[in-house]
Amino acid sequence: MLLLVSSAFLSLVLIYQIDKNVQKLGLVEGPLVQAPLELENNAGEGARAIILYSIDKQAVHVDRFEDSDADFKRSMKEFHRLAETAEQRTSAIKVDNLHDGLQELGVESLTSSTG
Repeated sequence: MLLLVSSAFLSLVLIYQIDKNVQKLGLVEGPLVQAPLELENNAGEGARAIILYSIDKQAVHVDRFEDSDADFKRSMKEFHRLAETAEQRTSAIKVDNLHDGLQELGVESLTSSTG
């Protein structure tokens, strides 16, 4: 139960921080418009998978977490490639670092046998 509460709380905090920085990334035009939306969606899907796995331990949530993590990394790579300003690059790095924390939490939650 403690793992579920901890996972849910930390996921929400990390998603909030990712969202705050993704909003900065969203103030862009052209090809960059889609990337921040994808980043936010993928981070949310990963957090949701962590929480749902903590509740019912179904393997489908592990698959969903891994898929959302791969999609996030793909979107982030594309954003880094397209970033034009120093502010965009800085915000992208912050989002990347926050996602690393969410990913670590996910791996820990998904590999834990207690819950």
